[in-house]
Amino acid sequence: MNETTLSRESIEYLEILSSVFAEIVRKEAASCESNSDSSITPSLVQCLQYIYLHGPSPVRKIATGLAITVPAASQLVERLVRKGLVNREHNKQDRRFASVSLTEEGIAVVQHARSARTAWLREVLNKMPEDKRRELVDTLEEFIKLILESSGNVDEACMRCGIDHLAFCIVNKVSVETTGKPMIEF
Repeated sequence: MNETTLSRESIEYLEILSSVFAEIVRKEAASCESNSDSSITPSLVQCLQYIYLHGPSPVRKIATGLAITVPAASQLVERLVRKGLVNREHNKQDRRFASVSLTEEGIAVVQHARSARTAWLREVLNKMPEDKRRELVDTLEEFIKLILESSGNVDEACMRCGIDHLAFCIVNKVSVETTGKPMIEF
């Protein structure tokens, strides 16, 4: 890429900017979520959050929800069991099927991670003027909407955030506009 042709208005610069934005948010959120126990990695927190939002789940469902393989999900669950953050209850008819649920300590880890991430974002956004924060939300929603409408992957974009699902969620809005149905019935 020739630096002399790269301008602030170029698509190339926007691609770089969006990549930097996504990576910074991902890394900062992950570092905020880490508990005082440094052995609880971001991937373990992500697994805990999935179970927190979806309730007791089989390993296969966790794997699908995290977009990882079943063996990788099994390893995450095993590490969480050893740390006392989840319980695994085997199906009485078929021991291959187990339901994974959070322990009280697991719930506390997730709640700490979520509140730390929210506090970090609040701290950053409070440095922006209110009109710029609104503009950021409007711009991100419009950007997401255009991508979802052109890709047709509304279902894949849904974070399946369960209890946190909001009627004004942009993914839900696009689903209603494109399919006539909300992602989740309210």
